Amino acid sequence: MHKAKRSMHWVLEIARHPANQGGRLAAERRAVVWHWRTRGGRDGVVAVVTVDGRTRIMARPEQFSAVWTIYDGVHEWEELQFCLRFLRPGDHFVDVGANVGVFSTLVGTRLPGVRITAIEPFPPVRGDLEANLALNDLKIAVVDSAVSDTAGEATFEILDRDVLNRLAPEGVTGSRGISVPVTTLDELVGDDPPALIKIDVEGSELLVMQGARRLLTDVAPVLLFEHAGHSQHFGITPAQVRAFLSGLGYSVHLLDGHLTPWTSDELPPTPNVIACRDVGAVRARLGSPGGAPAVPPVRVEVQYR
Repeated sequence: MHKAKRSMHWVLEIARHPANQGGRLAAERRAVVWHWRTRGGRDGVVAVVTVDGRTRIMARPEQFSAVWTIYDGVHEWEELQFCLRFLRPGDHFVDVGANVGVFSTLVGTRLPGVRITAIEPFPPVRGDLEANLALNDLKIAVVDSAVSDTAGEATFEILDRDVLNRLAPEGVTGSRGISVPVTTLDELVGDDPPALIKIDVEGSELLVMQGARRLLTDVAPVLLFEHAGHSQHFGITPAQVRAFLSGLGYSVHLLDGHLTPWTSDELPPTPNVIACRDVGAVRARLGSPGGAPAVPPVRVEVQYR
């Protein structure tokens, strides 16, 4: 019964996803084929997903974010649409927690001329990221460090899903993980400040921001970050995140299609949010020509190897 309910949940999620408007039947068909091919936990299944005829991403069963491109092409719809509407050729986009490169490849193929730095500390996932960049002939700087508030070394926890991997909090022992180098955004960015920084590091987003204090003070890039409660693992509260950003003149806005202000010390209703100093300027850029947002139904083609 539980398995049936879970299956129905994902069927509904695929059907109502904005990217699949006008193409729901095709999306459900792709999902059925994928689950048939990977039934019973089969290893070695690889799909090459082509999104809108321009972006190619390899998907394997263990790659959560890549698999979702099979279902809807542009899975994190509001987040990716923001990136694709906001960024312009000549901008620098920093992808902290790039995983296998869904954000980096979609931005890089749809917005040629945007400089991208993709950060992924876990070697096997970073190898998949580099393979996806090569598949799209993208020349993107790949950083093999984690990012936090101070540079050095730390334990990187390896969890059951690749998208859940994260730094281990200080004092935590017995974690299943590896030692990785750690840098800060202030050290990493140097003389090439970004227009937009996406931060998805499973709870240590505030630490990444604290390691970018000079950058946030002097340059004030827009931040797109996960704000979904994983920070509890690090003893960080939503109030601390808001207070830090507010102290630098930043305001937080929901990724709800309207950039609704969020001034509460509670978790927001959207899992990811935007933080910026001048929301009026952000809205003006979003409404001006030059971006490359996806238009539903997003065209998805899948080839199996």
